[in-house]
Amino acid sequence: MQPAEAIAAKGDGATWGLNTDTTLVRILADNARVFPHRVAMREKDMGIWQEITWSQMLDTTLACAAGIESLGFGADEAMLVLGDNRPRLYMGMLAAGILGGYAMPIFPDAIPEEIRHFAQEVRVRFALAEDQEQV
Repeated sequence: MQPAEAIAAKGDGATWGLNTDTTLVRILADNARVFPHRVAMREKDMGIWQEITWSQMLDTTLACAAGIESLGFGADEAMLVLGDNRPRLYMGMLAAGILGGYAMPIFPDAIPEEIRHFAQEVRVRFALAEDQEQV
């Protein structure tokens, strides 16, 4: 039986032993503590794989959280995220979670009208963009 079928068959809303209080931010902090030097993510830059350890990922995420907090980002705020799938954008999304806010990823090729729609729908005051192309 496939996982989706098993969940459908059980059908009682059980959490399957998962801790529902666990967040991605908590998992990041735990992994940085337990596996600080292990690779958390890899990204190709100019054809060469670059590795990011769990401790580097946590440090960058915390620095991003401090930066966006200093700009006024906080709990229940939405942050529009524009860019390709890159480690720093994921760290930015986690930074929003640290502060009690949430990220709203948008496809990097979204047209201005789509971006405007999302931004107005939830009154977004903050955006995290990969580079000048998204700005």
